[in-house]
Amino acid sequence: MSRAARREIIVRAAGAQPDVAGQCEAYEAYKAKHDFIVVEGASLKRAGDDATVLNAKIAATLGLPVLMVTDARKAANVGERRIVRWDKLEWEQDIALSTQLTASVMKRNFVEVLGSVIHRLPDSKRGETLLSEHFEELKIPYFGGIPEDSILKRVKVDDIVSALGADILYGTHGAIAKAKESSNFISVVQQLSDALAHIKILKDAKESIVVITDAARPDILLGLIAVHQSDLYPDLSAIIVAGGSTLQPEVEILIKEHRAETLPPIIHCPDSCFETAATLADLEGQLLPDSTKKIEHSKVLFDTHIDKDYINELLAQDRVVPIHPKVFQNNIFTKAKKFMQHIVLPEGDEPRTVQAAGILLRHGVCKLTMLGERKKIEELAKEYKVDLSRARLVEPSQSENLLKYSQYLYEARKHKGMTHDEAQRKVSSDVNYFGTCMVASGDADGMVSGAVHTTADTVRPALQLIKTEPGLKIASSVFFMCLQGKVLVFGDCAINADPTSEELSLIAIASANTAAAFGVEPRVALLSYATGDSNSGPLVQKVTDAAVIAKKKKPDLIIDGPLQYDAAVNPETAKIKLKGKSSPVAGKATVLIFPDLNTGNMTYKAVQQSLPNIVYGAVSRHLGTSDLASFLPLGDQCVPISGIFVNWGAIWLLRVALFSHLVYEWEDLDPFFILTDIHSAYRYALAGCTKRETESQGCNLLFDSKYYSLNTYDALAGSVHRKSGVLVFYGLGSKLLHSSDKLYAYGVMLLAT
Repeated sequence: MSRAARREIIVRAAGAQPDVAGQCEAYEAYKAKHDFIVVEGASLKRAGDDATVLNAKIAATLGLPVLMVTDARKAANVGERRIVRWDKLEWEQDIALSTQLTASVMKRNFVEVLGSVIHRLPDSKRGETLLSEHFEELKIPYFGGIPEDSILKRVKVDDIVSALGADILYGTHGAIAKAKESSNFISVVQQLSDALAHIKILKDAKESIVVITDAARPDILLGLIAVHQSDLYPDLSAIIVAGGSTLQPEVEILIKEHRAETLPPIIHCPDSCFETAATLADLEGQLLPDSTKKIEHSKVLFDTHIDKDYINELLAQDRVVPIHPKVFQNNIFTKAKKFMQHIVLPEGDEPRTVQAAGILLRHGVCKLTMLGERKKIEELAKEYKVDLSRARLVEPSQSENLLKYSQYLYEARKHKGMTHDEAQRKVSSDVNYFGTCMVASGDADGMVSGAVHTTADTVRPALQLIKTEPGLKIASSVFFMCLQGKVLVFGDCAINADPTSEELSLIAIASANTAAAFGVEPRVALLSYATGDSNSGPLVQKVTDAAVIAKKKKPDLIIDGPLQYDAAVNPETAKIKLKGKSSPVAGKATVLIFPDLNTGNMTYKAVQQSLPNIVYGAVSRHLGTSDLASFLPLGDQCVPISGIFVNWGAIWLLRVALFSHLVYEWEDLDPFFILTDIHSAYRYALAGCTKRETESQGCNLLFDSKYYSLNTYDALAGSVHRKSGVLVFYGLGSKLLHSSDKLYAYGVMLLAT
């Protein structure tokens, strides 16, 4: 992999709204290069419940299911000092409740919950059984619990120094870095003899020890040095001198009598012994790339306690990867900028069109020609403070191409009895005909109209002059319904009044193609008032026949019908109404085809008005025009933003209706969002390096508690994260994913709760 391909993408909007467009674009580009992505959820200790909401928003935006990783000790905490009462019978309920609360936040944000893993559990068969029962009642898949483990709890002495803000009295940084990791903390504040027996037991268990003593007890400190040097007791990883300001000079003289290499690291913490012990109790061990023993041990624990087959089964299920409206919006603008098409706006002297044109020109989405009275357009631009200097303003009656377009219209319609004079009057007086002639003659790539004109006035010139794409018998259109957490495609809601079965099949195929071109995975549901064979009649039969015809015309199309709307989009309803029958579409439909215009038009308007949704449409791949007959009201203002782009040789039309600030707004998102790759900077992130340290190693990664890193599963085969979800991270990377021949899920978010 090249250095350019390995570099991390860091998006920072300091003091401003985050650039969601850049974030989504970076993620989509990263996703395209990998088979599977593991997204590490944000772990913000100070954010509390807000971190869960933030994680839900990120997961929803990226279209990822969530695997919850719950720390049993945090979920079952009791009291100010985080003392866990494992003897309480209710601790299993506490853990289940904590997980349920997180799951409810995910579901409210339309995020699929894959399941849950609990770690740092007490070694209790009874507790494990009760926990499984609780999760079964909550209907949350439970993959197992990993017990508290002394090896994984071990912490490095330099991490202890950092956590306490301690000063090093004796011992070099190099010696401290080499000191043994320890999970055993002993506080000795009265008699050293009382602790010797316990220290001796740890030697037999080959465990290392960190001892805390009071700065006011130099006798204990000197005794601990003797313990460290004795062959009868284990080496001490460190001695922490708590409280006080400094050691007495006489004590320092005695300590210096010993050779430096025979002394354990001695550090001073200004806090009391009790406060120091409480801080160390919260300290978590790290798993770094060089933590070979911990990594191997974590693999054994994962294999022993986690049901990998169950996780693999759920991941491998045939699922639709939803596209979030914000990602959908970003994809549209990205493609529009890439193709930079020339668009004509017939309603150039309409206020909303002027505002939309300003937004498009400011973002460099397309080239524009605006039709209308030049003076009026310029006055509107001044009134709304819009820069139209890069737009071409044309008055049709004064255009140098008037005769050219009149002749074009005459040649196209003379077989219908149109004369030269009629053609000239039509082109000079009807901006939609003038704009359509521009597109038909190749002077523009597309036309967007309908802010003040009817759908018929907008579509009729295109049908007469441009007609449909070669090979397509009818024109049709779709609306992109940006709902909460997903985008659905409705068709046909604007053109065909009462299509036949043959025409309905063509509409379904065309709508699926349009959906795919815009990044929506097409699963087509042909809608009716019946599901399957639950009812009969000519209307149901028309839909049934259309499904059969569409499958014959395009065998690889995922399509089913007839289906009722709720059975098409709701998995639970689909199970009930299909009565055990399998369907690749029911409950997972993304493209919904209505049997007639009456039903489709009313449904899309009802959905649009009932919910705060953004609607894109009507969009057609068959004609060079786009209809703006409807748009999104936002308070008492509306800004229709129109874009058109060409892909695969066909003209694609888009009408976006939203406030301009919504285009790049990521609601409530922290202004830091990072995409990372293991091959350059991940190991430094694991080590908790500072910005300066990571830059000195040739990478751009910033690592802080405010940052969220997205890592490929390849990263996990070589290293695991120090945070609470470490075992699951490693298990997914090295064990689970490689055991699956085919993965339908594109990725999964791992969320520490």
